[in-house]
Amino acid sequence: MVAYCGRDFAWHDNELVTLSVDGCRVAWPNRLRPVSAVHSVTVDGQPYTDFTVTLAGLALTGRPAAEVTVTVSYGYHQVPGDVQAVVLSEALYKFNAEPGVSQEQIGDLLTDYSMSVPTLSRDAKKTLRRYRPLIRTVAL
Repeated sequence: MVAYCGRDFAWHDNELVTLSVDGCRVAWPNRLRPVSAVHSVTVDGQPYTDFTVTLAGLALTGRPAAEVTVTVSYGYHQVPGDVQAVVLSEALYKFNAEPGVSQEQIGDLLTDYSMSVPTLSRDAKKTLRRYRPLIRTVAL
């Protein structure tokens, strides 16, 4: 789950992270989402208070530096139910799979799994899509 989603689904309290500044914005990396609290921001070891916390990251007044150090609390107090369900169902499929079986179909539901290659089924990927980083293109 960690490799696929880019986050560990654990709770991180008062963790110190260094983030890049892009113009006047600091974007939250996917691994830090969801952010619950920003406790402090420093630039070159000095407190920086001229910022606003947004869902996407920090909005800075001015451009303080190329990087900022943020003390932040983020993650999940409890692993989301849909993630728990995916972990359990994938483990069940892997455990019950007969050697050599890589796909199972029951009615319209098709599930791919394999004992030799650690991959997630199509259904698991669909369920976990909301926890993965977004990739967007910008037309110029």
